[in-house]
Amino acid sequence: MTAAPVCVPESGVGRDRADVLRRLGRIEILRALPPEEIQALVPHVGAYCGGEAIGSFADTALRRLGLPTIPTAAALAFFAGISEYIIVYKSHRRGELGIALSNVFGGLTQVMFLLLPCGLILIGVSGLVGAGARFAVPINEATMLLMLLLFPLFYALHQHVEQEKTLSNLDAASMTGIYLLLLYFLFTSPT
Repeated sequence: MTAAPVCVPESGVGRDRADVLRRLGRIEILRALPPEEIQALVPHVGAYCGGEAIGSFADTALRRLGLPTIPTAAALAFFAGISEYIIVYKSHRRGELGIALSNVFGGLTQVMFLLLPCGLILIGVSGLVGAGARFAVPINEATMLLMLLLFPLFYALHQHVEQEKTLSNLDAASMTGIYLLLLYFLFTSPT
């Protein structure tokens, strides 16, 4: 038995869209949606699938393989930022230092002013609802040094993006040194 083709009316004809979507199959739902709704749906599906894949990789690496937490998080962060690294590299090779610096500056400000506060709020809320100390961030020398060293790196990038749009060798060496100190404190801190 074959299904009869269903005519999906244009919007505003008078038929209820929810009624039409209930009677259609899964593929016909996508055909019935306007392109704007499909464009809004695809990134959400991609983010969900990507988040699930990253979560399963982290679970496998930490629980089954027994890898350390910080190197696993560093590997995930590297692969999460690979597209930005490529953009910065290509714009630097073309001599577009303003674009390269603004991409680095944008990534750093996104982490400092969006992800870090949201992460700290989620940690605090999970502690309030009884998740325990499992999600706690220890306040010790390593975490204090990490937080303190983020600000000179951020300030140097901010100054160069706002004023000069170029980096001298001394500026690049100082920021690289601060970044290497951050990595040293991060990888050598006891967990």
